[in-house]
Amino acid sequence: MSADKKPDYAAGIRLPGDAPLIEEPTPADVELITGPPPGREIKWACWEVPFDDDTPVYVAEELQATKEADRYLGNHGTKYKEPPSWGWITLPQLPFLKGKPWDQCALNYVHSLRPSSIRVVKPRQGVTADSSVWRVTVYLEDDERTIKSTSQEVSVGGVGCHGGEGLRRYFAGDTPEPHRCFANLKAIKKIKLLDEAPPKDEEESTR
Repeated sequence: MSADKKPDYAAGIRLPGDAPLIEEPTPADVELITGPPPGREIKWACWEVPFDDDTPVYVAEELQATKEADRYLGNHGTKYKEPPSWGWITLPQLPFLKGKPWDQCALNYVHSLRPSSIRVVKPRQGVTADSSVWRVTVYLEDDERTIKSTSQEVSVGGVGCHGGEGLRRYFAGDTPEPHRCFANLKAIKKIKLLDEAPPKDEEESTR
């Protein structure tokens, strides 16, 4: 989205934890999260949301430890031990199916993921914004037959990180600092998620 084009809506935005405070954020500065139906224009009005927990989303030293990982060294197989904590993330799966038709052959491969459910999504078709562990999602190309990508919502170990988000950011080399979160409370009120507007004396920036 270009910086000079106003979005129709934005109920929330977020910036990386190490980003400088932006007095008047623009669409180029932030990541849109959600909002009311398109066509209902709302001015930007953003309030920073304080963190209840400002601990890092991962601890590099713990993720680089090898003691537990080395339990599985060997040529026979070691009994699996569940981690003491869990997280969730969506991972790409079965990359060799990209460009292949969605047919019985492809479905046979998807069975190998032991999915809890399967959804096959056509172009420009929305998906349910929920979370369902082990669900597999197959996205199709414009011809509504060729596979564009396959992903699965999975459980991952949570040692040394705050779930899947911590793992993702460590793996990508991102900062472990929590994201600063902002809420566009005018937009949220518009979709009736809040009963009252924020206090008038709260600092705001509009555009």
